[in-house]
Formats: sequence, C-alpha cells, structure tokens
Amino acid sequence: MHDLPEPESFGGSQVDWTIVPTWSRDSTKFLANAVPHGRAPSVWLFSLNGGPPRKLRNNAFAWTLSRDSSWVAFGANLSKLYYREMWLMRPDGDDAHKLYEADENNAFLGAEWSPDGQRLAYVNLYQGEDTNRLSIETRDLKGGPSVNAVSLPFGLADWTWSPDGRIITSFPDGDNPRAGTCNFWQTRVDPHTGKPLDKPKRLTDWSGFCMDQLSTSADGMRLTFRRSSTQSVIYIADLQANGNRMSTPRRLNLTEGRSYPAGWTADSNAVVFASDHLGQRGIFKQSLDTDTAEAVATDLGDRLPLPWGGGLIHKEVPRVSPDGAWILHLILPVKNGSSSPVRLVRIPAAGGPPQLVLTTSLGAAHSLHCARSPSKLCVIAELAVDRRQLIFTAFDVMKGRDREVARFPIQPTPDAEYAWDLSPEGDRIAILRRSEGTIHLLFLDSHASQEMPVEHWSDLQSVDWAADGKNLFVSALTETGSRLLQVDSRRNAHLLWKAKANVRPVSTPFMEGPSTPMEGHSPPWAVPSPDGRHLAICVWSTSANMWMMENF
Repeated sequence: MHDLPEPESFGGSQVDWTIVPTWSRDSTKFLANAVPHGRAPSVWLFSLNGGPPRKLRNNAFAWTLSRDSSWVAFGANLSKLYYREMWLMRPDGDDAHKLYEADENNAFLGAEWSPDGQRLAYVNLYQGEDTNRLSIETRDLKGGPSVNAVSLPFGLADWTWSPDGRIITSFPDGDNPRAGTCNFWQTRVDPHTGKPLDKPKRLTDWSGFCMDQLSTSADGMRLTFRRSSTQSVIYIADLQANGNRMSTPRRLNLTEGRSYPAGWTADSNAVVFASDHLGQRGIFKQSLDTDTAEAVATDLGDRLPLPWGGGLIHKEVPRVSPDGAWILHLILPVKNGSSSPVRLVRIPAAGGPPQLVLTTSLGAAHSLHCARSPSKLCVIAELAVDRRQLIFTAFDVMKGRDREVARFPIQPTPDAEYAWDLSPEGDRIAILRRSEGTIHLLFLDSHASQEMPVEHWSDLQSVDWAADGKNLFVSALTETGSRLLQVDSRRNAHLLWKAKANVRPVSTPFMEGPSTPMEGHSPPWAVPSPDGRHLAICVWSTSANMWMMENF
C-alpha cells in the first residue's frame, strides 16, 4: 500500500475521489477527480514519485486517458442534465480544446477510447417530454456522425471498452432495478466503425450487489471492479434536555434492505416507513415495543430507477397526513419522459387501496411534506420548467391541489440539491441547499424570508422541524463522517450523534443519490415524533471492496 497526500486547498472538508481507470504509460502517474460535496469537480494529476497532486482543471470531470497516454477526455459546461461538452487535453492540462457539443436535450455522462485510439465512445443522455434514452455512442476523432453502439437501461452503474473490442456494462437487473442487483453484459463492437457486431450478451448471474469503477488490464484478460451493497435501517432515540441531547440509538427494524422513515402515528407509538426488504418497495408501520413491522402497502408500483436530481431520496419517502389517518405517496410512471404523469395518492393508514389526490409530472415532482394536527396543510414542491425555482403548492388530502404558497430560487444544474420541511404549524418552510451552511426560512403568511446561518457548521445535508416548531434537526458532513445536530432559534447547534461513515463516492457525481440502484451513502437524518419525545433516524451503511474477474 502506498498513501498519497490530498491537496491542502480543501482545508479538511470531505471530498470524494474518483480515479480515472487508465494509468500513464510508465505507470508512475494517474488522474483523479475531486468532488467536494455541493461544489463542482476538479481534475488532478497524482505522481508516485513524490510531491503534492497538481490541479489540471476546475469545473470539469475527467473520464478516460487514451491508451498511449497522450490525451484526456473530460466533460465541461454543466447543464440541467449533465455535461454538454466533451473536451480533450494533454495529461499535463495543456492543449485543451472542445471536441463535441450536445444540445439542451442531450448530455455526456462518460467516455472511453477505442482499442486503436481512433474513436471515442461516450454515454449519451437524451431527455424528452415523452421518454428518456441512454446509449453508448462512438465517433471518429477526425469527425463524422455518431454511431449507436449499445442501448442502455436507466440506472447504468459503469462501463468500459476492453482492448479486445468488447464494451462491458454493469447495470441493474431489468425485472426489479430497485433491488440493488447488477450484472455484467458485453457487446462486441467494431473498433474501426464503432458499430455493434452482435447483440448484448450477459456475462454474469449475480445477486445482492452492484459493480462500478471498471478497469481492464492491457491484454484484456482481467477486469477489476468495485463490488458494493448498501443498506439503510431505522434507529430510535429518546430526546432529553429539551431536545439538546438524546439517548443511545437502538435499532427499530431488524430486516435487511433499504428503509426510510416517513413519519409517526398520531399517538407517537409507531413509526411509518418505506422499505424494500420484501424484494419490492412497500409501506410499513412498526410499534416501538415490537420487533416486527405491519404491512400497509406491499407494492408501491414503480419499477424503473428514478432519473437523477429533483429531491433524491425525498421523492421516494411517503408522508403521513396531519391527522395520521392517511399515508401520502408519489407513484412514478412506467415511461420516464419529463412530462410523464406522476400520481400523488393517499393510502389509509390501516391499509387499503390507493386513492388519487393530484397529479404532477416526472420532470416537476420533487418532494412533499405535511404539517401536524390541528393544521390540515400539506405542501408539494415542484420544479419550475426552467428548473430555476422550487414552487411550493398547498394541497388538501381529500380535495387535492390548492394554491401556491411560496417560491424559492435554485440552481438548475445537477450539483445543486435541496432539502426542506414544513413546520408543524404549517406556517413556515425551512429549506437549504445541500453542502451549504445556511438554512432559509420562508414565512407563508407574510411571504417574507429569513436566512439562518448555523454557527460553526457547514456542509448541511438535511433539515427537519422539531415537534415544538422552534428548533430544527439537521445533518452535516465532516472530514471524518457526518453529524446529527439540533439547531435552536438562536442558531446554536447542539451535537446529538456522530456517524463515522463517509459519503460513498460514485463514478459519476450528482447522478447516483440514495434513490438509485447504485446507491450512495446519506448522512443520518431524523424524523421527530409528534409528542417530541423520540427521533426516528435513517442510517446508511455501505460494504465495498475491489474484486477482479479473469478469463471472462
């Protein structure tokens, strides 16, 4: 093992590093992308011969180094989808020039060189009103039209173009892409024309994990990859000293899989949560004094992985109505176009068929929250058409969509993610941009706003109102992990819990949040009980190691 220093310029903040899979030809240098949370990536050159890493470019993401070590292909100009431009530069950062440019409905997600180095393959994302498409295309470096090599499902984990001419992909199984199982497929491609020579062929039949960070040896006989699986469980803690302290958390659900706390029953005796531990996402509730959960709805109906952006995990989390009688849930469409309809339904807390509350679209839907009784207010957040505002609209659980109550300006690019919550009284919205240190308060009656910087903390990730409507629970990232905090009205932060795990790096930043099959790690976030005595805390864990496959 050989440790290399990180740049001092990051000042101890938490940074994800993604290594470009091709080394320099003399095996003494490699490229890596630094992805500080909530900020644009930068490209760095590391040397095994000593010395600090050297920054090559800001606001860019390097995908691949050519096989002769002469050129680096990287993405630039982050748009609403992803990078609109493909650039080349020398490994020392010189001679940078634009190679390809996509229109506003397309974006580049990654690149790889052909075995002879004369063509460049890249992942192309197309997002239309009726459908989204993901494909690997190739193009001659000297110009000419693009050639479709492989059509892909959404949820692509990673891919590579091996020296023997095979494009190898890793993506979730088609029957249930939310199950967290990926497999390898191969497509033989003519290295000169970029056209496929046969249909995709499955290479593996694995289950229970996904693979990314693919890299092939020079002779194409070995494939290394990161094999990982992610779980989230719910812990319960008792609040003490006006919410400034809490007891040691204890695990609520003993099942494996991914579970998200949605809320509490009105009497504060049971937690309502979504979980996939039965193989498909369902809604459950579990009392604090039992070890088993009661099913409310066992199949939430959606099979496709979510398109990236727009609330990440929060789009998947059901919410409990103010009176506790209903559970509200967004049902995602089979078609994944931006205008594809999304239904918001109510499900009786005692179980029963879903009933329509309102409709929105996949391109607009962000997340929803409800106040607590005696208020009857629920609010859905939707993205404006230009993705530069979050529009908050009130709705009645029984009557449907009502009036617009607030708007909040946001950045339209995928690196900007927002978390928010509605106060128990239904009179304020707390919202933050993830990885910043300021909470914004929107007052729904006066339409005023107020900034609330959190003293001595930055890199905030989630925000939830305390039951008293005065304090907030937030999570924050640190260099060594994450923290759960209580923030009072004077902006003082009280440490409740330390979590050691870091946020898991991904091969494509901004794309894989906790709602996609290649799940990232999210800091612990907390949902308080109505009586203010307990917290339901969502805690993520990831198991990952590097593996190698031979003679495949």
